[in-house]
Amino acid sequence: MSIDGDLYALKDNGEVRKWYRGEEQAFNLAAVDPTMDSAEKISVPEDGDEIFILDNKKRRILVFDKNGVFREQIVSDSFKNPTGMTITNKGKTIFILDNGTVYRVSR
Repeated sequence: MSIDGDLYALKDNGEVRKWYRGEEQAFNLAAVDPTMDSAEKISVPEDGDEIFILDNKKRRILVFDKNGVFREQIVSDSFKNPTGMTITNKGKTIFILDNGTVYRVSR
C-alpha cells in the first residue's frame, strides 16, 4: 500500500486499486510486456508523479504515471531476488534491496 493523497493498494497479481477520500476510483495500469502477473511492492512518492511497482519474480521495477500509463521498465542482470525499494528525489533515485545488497538506480 502507498499513500500520496490518494491511497493505492497492490494485489499479489499486480492489480492496483485506488481510493480517494474513502471512495474507490476507476483505475487500471497499462499492459506491459512481459505481462505482470505478480508484484511485491508499490511506491507512490508524494513529491513525484509516478507509480513504482517491484515485480520481483521478473526482477524489474515498472514505472507508470498516476493515470496508469506505462513509462518504463528498470531491469538489471545484477538483480537476483529484489525484495524492497525506496524512491527518492521525485523518482529520480531508486534504491533496491536484493539479497542483502542495495542497488542505486539514477534516472
